[in-house]
Amino acid sequence: MKAEGGRRKAEVSRVRFAAAVMLVAVLAGCDYFTYTAVKDVTAAPGKFEGVEVKVKGTALDPKELPLIGVRTYMLQDGDARIAVIAMAGPLPAANEKVKLKGTVKSTMIVNGKAVGQRVEETQRIK
Repeated sequence: MKAEGGRRKAEVSRVRFAAAVMLVAVLAGCDYFTYTAVKDVTAAPGKFEGVEVKVKGTALDPKELPLIGVRTYMLQDGDARIAVIAMAGPLPAANEKVKLKGTVKSTMIVNGKAVGQRVEETQRIK
């Protein structure tokens, strides 16, 4: 009887382990874990310089400068904002929810503060 009880405990442990692994896999696919918060990018510019990130937020103040071919908008995530240079596709509408992948760039970083920090959009995520 003791052997049967031990096997049952081992089986329960395997089932719990499998359930935990499945839960982690499901959570890893959630937006919460796969997107970088804009406030994290703006708070640590050196850490994100040249890094490709996925960010999301609300598009504000979309502008196109036709003479020089630059299309830009601000991306707001909570209280944090960052400029986005749209490389392809149409500009989002004002107040549109946007998810994108892009590379973080700064004109320069002085004393840990970014000057001209932006995300150069490489892909708009639907």
